Parts: sequence; structure tokens; C-alpha cells
Amino acid sequence: LIHMDRAYLKMYSWSIGEDGVERKSTEAQNHQLLLNYCFGNADSSVLLYPYSSVVNFINHGGKKANAKIQWSRRGSNESWFDEPSSTVQTHKKAALMFEIVAVTDIT
Repeated sequence: LIHMDRAYLKMYSWSIGEDGVERKSTEAQNHQLLLNYCFGNADSSVLLYPYSSVVNFINHGGKKANAKIQWSRRGSNESWFDEPSSTVQTHKKAALMFEIVAVTDIT
């Protein structure tokens, strides 16, 4: 999983003032589409983006869900689980992994 700060995906509008200086709006107008593909919690600034093609096979359809997601203990740096989000975001490598576990028969 690639970890990033939620603020990186905010989009701002730009305008050119009468003085010719380009200015960014003070409030975000929208978010990048990438946000739709990230895992996160609304109360956290950390977003996790899966960069494996396997996630395309998950059916997120409520009662029809065919998989669940859980933390991997094999590929994750478990020390990150106890770190504040501000520290996690300073790491320069990916060290968290999810496991995708089938909850129905795969045929």
C-alpha cells in the first residue's frame, strides 16, 4: 500500500488577479479522482492506495461482497500500526500490506 496525506488529493481553483498575480483559492474545491480508490478513515489524514491489480476483483456490493480486507502480518512493518499518522507519512517506503481473503467460494 502506498501511504499518503489526504491533503495531497485536494484540488484548488486558481485565478489571476487584476495585478496579474496568480492566486490559489483558500479552500479546496474538490478532490482528485484517486481518492475513490484509496482506503482511509474520515478521522485520519492517512490514505492507503493499493497498487496491485488484485483489488480489481473485489466486489464491494454489500450483501454480495466476495472478499474481506485485513492487515497482513507477513508483509507489514508492524511498528507502523502504533505510530501517529504524522510519523507514518514521513516514511519514504511502502511497508503496510492488506490481505484480501475470500468470504465465498471462488469458482
